[in-house]
Amino acid sequence: VTTDMLSLVTLLGGVGLLGYWVWPRDFGICLAALLLTASLGLGVGMVNMVIRQFLPSWEHIWAIGARFLYFLSGIFYSPISMPNEIREIIVWNPILQGIEMFRWGFYPDYNPPWLDLPYLLTFTAFVLLLGLVAQRAASKRLQTAVSS
Repeated sequence: VTTDMLSLVTLLGGVGLLGYWVWPRDFGICLAALLLTASLGLGVGMVNMVIRQFLPSWEHIWAIGARFLYFLSGIFYSPISMPNEIREIIVWNPILQGIEMFRWGFYPDYNPPWLDLPYLLTFTAFVLLLGLVAQRAASKRLQTAVSS
């Protein structure tokens, strides 16, 4: 999160020094999107940590799945440029929802109708809760792994 924030400040500061307006339309929405996606990442990381203790090859399996998520998250494109049939599928990706929330807060004229904030909040809360429960359930095994 710190690296991302420093990168964002550096990038926006550099563009601002060139004379372009770089302040988001709604800073609060952008900050909320960053916090939600960071929380989602924390929850997924906790779940992955526990799974890896029981399935050591999970690291390689997750790496393959994460590559697909990376390309299906709307980082390189906006879902507005996708055909409706594909968009209806990829909007289930909560990472895409977080990125779209950030875009919505940043650009004044961007209002994606597929942005579903209750879905993003619910999914993030569920994954965080699942990660905390899994970590608590596997705490003895995780402590043994750390101490050895």
